[in-house]
Amino acid sequence: MTHNRLLDSASALMSNARYAEAIPVYEHAFVLMPWCPGAYFNPVLACLSIGDAERANHFLSMGVQHGFMPQLFYDSLLNVHWASQASKPFRDRWYQDMLVFAAGADSNLITVLDSMVEVDQDHRSNIHDPILMHQVDSSNFEKLIAICKEQGFPSARIIGHGIGDVFLLLWHHRSPEYPVSPQWQRVLPYIHAAINAEDLDPAYLCMFADFSDQDAGRPMRFGALLSYFGQYPEKLYFVPRAELNKNRASVGWGSIADFARSVGVDLSTVRFAEP
Repeated sequence: MTHNRLLDSASALMSNARYAEAIPVYEHAFVLMPWCPGAYFNPVLACLSIGDAERANHFLSMGVQHGFMPQLFYDSLLNVHWASQASKPFRDRWYQDMLVFAAGADSNLITVLDSMVEVDQDHRSNIHDPILMHQVDSSNFEKLIAICKEQGFPSARIIGHGIGDVFLLLWHHRSPEYPVSPQWQRVLPYIHAAINAEDLDPAYLCMFADFSDQDAGRPMRFGALLSYFGQYPEKLYFVPRAELNKNRASVGWGSIADFARSVGVDLSTVRFAEP
């Protein structure tokens, strides 16, 4: 949870263009938990925003060693960096950094997950058959459950960017399935075990919980979908602010006000339940 609090604090600093202050906060977060691949993108941007290419290369290298794939991220600052000589020190050691991650990674599991996502996206993009899509989603869920039975819930320690694949595949089974469907009931013990073992973000299920609340007409508990529904404020209905912030703190997140500032959402357009 301390890791989440640090990332939230750094994100709030970046939203106020306080990039130099955010960088050491990110460094502290990665000392505690270095294997969160997607989290490396923002400190890279923070460094590039103040013209510190050397430290940007450091975060890129460190991230790749923990499964970060910078080629999947797009940003004008990063694109300029790639095209400049300033990125050459990182580019020269990129392959070696990948080998560091590969030494402890489960390459077979990464391949399996990537294949599952490829089939998933092919059906969503090209086939447009809702019945077949549901069959693919259900089949992928069963494959995830089988993986969990064999080796526990997949950890970013060994699958790097593949942790995003896992979330995507589960996201297709959000409300009304979460958390009551038989498949969710079978996978949730593995998720909770991974969270308790500090192998998974304690906030991993918050978006699913909030989506379930929103779909049922209940006030959302965590505010995890603030940016997801940012263009549709009528969908944003939260528990009382003090309760919301307490729930967020329980998974290591900062206040809803800080989150709103970082994602550019006006909280005055959001409804809160009466205390």
